[in-house]
Amino acid sequence: MSDREKRQRKPAIGYTRTSSASNVGEDKDSMVRQRKAIQAHANRAGYKIAA
Repeated sequence: MSDREKRQRKPAIGYTRTSSASNVGEDKDSMVRQRKAIQAHANRAGYKIAA
């Protein structure tokens, strides 16, 4: 992605969720994996995660 394309990326919101409390906590990585997947998709699609 060129510098120009990076500057022109569209803002977007990343949404993560969990189905149960057993998936949340310091020893769990569900949120980390979701955020990485969201960021990777945003980068490929030309979005900038704003929140």
